[in-house]
Amino acid sequence: MKTNTKNAILKTIATTSLALAPIWAQAQLKIKSLNEVTDQAKSGADAIKTVATYVVAAVLGIGLIFVVYALATSNPKAKEYVIGWVIAVIVVLIAGMII
Repeated sequence: MKTNTKNAILKTIATTSLALAPIWAQAQLKIKSLNEVTDQAKSGADAIKTVATYVVAAVLGIGLIFVVYALATSNPKAKEYVIGWVIAVIVVLIAGMII
């Protein structure tokens, strides 16, 4: 890469960084006490738990579709699929009680 090109890229990055600095300063999370940190962490953890719950429910629902299809088509391994799906549901319920 030529020196002129490198200098132009560095100049563009520096200009952009300086232009966006006030925006970044305002976007920072301003916390005044430890209680606010705890509240923010709790709300974040609750949001992640909610999203994870929906993802796990979707995966189990999709798995149930395949289990029902295997049962409907008289697949020889359908019984194993049902047992595996039931075990997965039990594991998810136990994990939900622990968390």
